[in-house]
Amino acid sequence: MIELWTSAQRVGGVRSQQASDGGLLSGSAIGNFISDNRGIIDRRPSQSQGECGRIVEANEGRRWVSGSTDLARGLVAGVTAGLVASLVMSAFQEMWTSLDRKPTADGETKSKPATANAADKISKAVSGKPVRKAAENVASEAIHYITGAAVGGIYGALAAYFPRLAAGGGGCFGGAVWLSLDEGAAPMLALSPPFSKVSPKQHVYALASHLVFGMALEFSRAVFVRRLSGRLAAKI
Repeated sequence: MIELWTSAQRVGGVRSQQASDGGLLSGSAIGNFISDNRGIIDRRPSQSQGECGRIVEANEGRRWVSGSTDLARGLVAGVTAGLVASLVMSAFQEMWTSLDRKPTADGETKSKPATANAADKISKAVSGKPVRKAAENVASEAIHYITGAAVGGIYGALAAYFPRLAAGGGGCFGGAVWLSLDEGAAPMLALSPPFSKVSPKQHVYALASHLVFGMALEFSRAVFVRRLSGRLAAKI
């Protein structure tokens, strides 16, 4: 490029000189300039293509690393947020129960939580016996938090690529979890009674609990993602 610029200056000087003499730049001078610098001109496209190729490869590499980082960050933030949301959900359920002191209606059966039944099934599969009565609450809470962390991890990983999943501040996702797990998977796996044998009040209670879970999950996830992003930016 320096050689081409020097040659252009030289031709420009000749043109200026001829212009001052009242003449024009001859065709032979232009031909000599092109002939002398053809090698420089011909070399530039290949070099530019090579540089463009390297830029594209570098950008592709950055995009892959960025995508992997977003996935990992979303997964970690989602699992952590799932644990927090499970805690908030438990607190909400305790508050609901303390406010609702009405006796059980006739024909309404009070069954064990689905998490307790899941713990029993796992215990029977491993040891052949159900969970001991003394450890029933601990086992049920463990299943509750494990499920919350797993759901949160899935949500965090997906939300990194599909932001619309957080519609309604996470409430829509919470409703979807209620519909798929409480009203779908749990009865199918005999972890909870069929839909028709559960009172409307219990359905409302379960839906409200999962709406709270979903909103707490999204709020916590957003906070953790910002914190992780800030730490990553500080390291870079």
